[in-house]
Amino acid sequence: MDSRLKFSTERKMIPSPEFYVIYNGSRNYPPQKILRLSDSFIDKKAGSEVPLELNVKVFNIKHPECTLDFSSCQPLDNYVKFISLVEEEKSSGASDFMTRAVLKAQKQNLLPDYLRRKASEVISMVFNEYDYETDIQVKTEEAERRGHAAGARNARIETARTLIKMNVLTLSQIAQASGLSEEEIMKLK
Repeated sequence: MDSRLKFSTERKMIPSPEFYVIYNGSRNYPPQKILRLSDSFIDKKAGSEVPLELNVKVFNIKHPECTLDFSSCQPLDNYVKFISLVEEEKSSGASDFMTRAVLKAQKQNLLPDYLRRKASEVISMVFNEYDYETDIQVKTEEAERRGHAAGARNARIETARTLIKMNVLTLSQIAQASGLSEEEIMKLK
């Protein structure tokens, strides 16, 4: 055995990770739920062992029955309080509710470092709220545009190849007919 390759038989122990999602949306969502990665697997066989699993605890902080106590984790506790301020200001009907919530949070010393660095981004987020359906629609439209552009380019290339095979037109005529540059046509020959 090569002396440079040494394997330790000693077991290394690492802390058990825990994953959380803090839900603060407006949809009807339970106070607590566990999401499993394996629930998204396509070819999962019933009753079989899953080779990789991830459990994520989701807490709906807006649900009255959510009993999660964040007091032992100051950043999360501050975040929950900040979200309450945002909701309070939003319900007031003021158009600048996010600015007002950020100012109140700064006065209450909630998320001080984060809001000092990112206040303008936080305020602008209200105008860019993530919406899954809109996100999917935009990505689909982008994919269609890329697909159409690729299809049009492929059509121009096929036209140029056909004209090259016919061997009756000049290079500039093929370029004009196909919409490709003369350099691109030279690469096709």
